[in-house]
Amino acid sequence: MDKRLICVIFGGESSEYQVSLRSAYSVLNALDKDKYQIVKIGITKKGKWYLYEGDNEKILKDTWHDSPLQEITIDFNSGVFISSDKRKIKPYNTLIVMHGENAEDGRIQSCLDLAKIDYVGPDPQASGVCMNKHLTKQFAKALDIRVARDVLVTCDNYQSKEIQNEIEKISYPVFVKPTCQGSSVGVTRVEKREDLENALEKALSYSKSALVEEYINGVETEVAILEKDHQIIAIESGQLSYKESFYTYEEKYKNQNTKYQIPSKIDEKTEKSLKECSKKLFFALGLKDLSRLDFFITRENKIIFNEVNTLPGMTDISMYPMLLNSKGIPFAKMLDILLEKPN
Repeated sequence: MDKRLICVIFGGESSEYQVSLRSAYSVLNALDKDKYQIVKIGITKKGKWYLYEGDNEKILKDTWHDSPLQEITIDFNSGVFISSDKRKIKPYNTLIVMHGENAEDGRIQSCLDLAKIDYVGPDPQASGVCMNKHLTKQFAKALDIRVARDVLVTCDNYQSKEIQNEIEKISYPVFVKPTCQGSSVGVTRVEKREDLENALEKALSYSKSALVEEYINGVETEVAILEKDHQIIAIESGQLSYKESFYTYEEKYKNQNTKYQIPSKIDEKTEKSLKECSKKLFFALGLKDLSRLDFFITRENKIIFNEVNTLPGMTDISMYPMLLNSKGIPFAKMLDILLEKPN
């Protein structure tokens, strides 16, 4: 049987560039080499696209771009990637193993759509909505799913008296986060009023708007969904505990202190409600193939929606693959399911 040609795109102009490299390393090592012909396309921090044919270890170490490389362009008329040495690459399917801006916001999906190149994950519209924490919370509220109280601020109004008065209605501590960002980048827990402005300036350096959210005293609970042809293949939840005041970037990718509880330690009724909320959001937001949805479960078993990740992390310590593995779907099998085109 002929091998299917699969493109794996990694890197990119994003604050989550390093996470992408770790995810790509795990994905490339898990893909079945007997089934797939794998083409690696790396995007540098400056946005240059290259065909990379070296070892996966160099991706993990971020030395891949020091290798001999061929530039890659997209031919929008024929729907192929073209290397600078004139090779034409027509993938059966494409894995976008990228996170954050220029990836989860729908921009790269738009390029692939225009070229009619197939890829795993939601379309540009759903990606763009889900990248925006404020918009996804509006969807959740419309579905009668609880969310944390918040105030939306922008670069030009965050110092206004009206906005400051709205923020004061939320008790401290509060969380300040960029509206469009992932992996806890730019997020600050603020304990007192005097520290608010610095936190807002930090968040607004990553995004044009920011959210000031109330603190939720609950356990962070994440739900992995694997879907194909509008049918949920697997859905599983797990919980996190960590030493920091919230699940920081360092806790996610640099520390060994985070503890995982898979499956979640919640009662059957709450688990059922959690999964129903996740399914509602998944389909209402127009998601496809895969997503990780993040919630808080309070001591009173209230379910509070936090955010959604349309291209969840695929590192060796990422919740998404660990949750699916607990359902009897190991990494390689998960990739096979994702790469199979819908009927």
